[in-house]
Formats: sequence, structure tokens, C-alpha cells
Amino acid sequence: MATENFMTINTDLQKIVVERLRRLPSHLQISIGNTSYSNEELLSSVKDGTKLGQQIMGIQLDYLQDLASGKIYLDE
Repeated sequence: MATENFMTINTDLQKIVVERLRRLPSHLQISIGNTSYSNEELLSSVKDGTKLGQQIMGIQLDYLQDLASGKIYLDE
């Protein structure tokens, strides 16, 4: 049961991340480490579930959690 819940959450997160990436300008380049990726490369990686795609999903999940908790708006 826990595995099914994880897979559902992962699938839902994947859909959210894909839609967020689709709304970025197509010419946008995103750098991770010392490598730049096109928006299309990121979309493909998330859809295919590659290691890079999993990293992007993790980054987006952290952002969305911070946004939902209000942490993103706090002065540090």
C-alpha cells in the first residue's frame, strides 16, 4: 500500500513538474552544476524518469513545499 501511495505521489509530482517546465520560455537554459540544459532536455528527463529528471522533481518538490509553508516568503 505504501508503495502504491509513493508511486501515485511520484506520478502526480511528475505531471506537475512537466506542466511547470512547459510554461517556461523555450529558449531558457538551466544550469545544474557546471552543465546547462535546455528546457526540452529537462522535460524529456522528467518524463523519462532519468537521474536528472529525479533531481529536477526533487528541486521542484522542495520549492513547492517551501511555497506552501510560507518559508519562501520569510526574511532570513
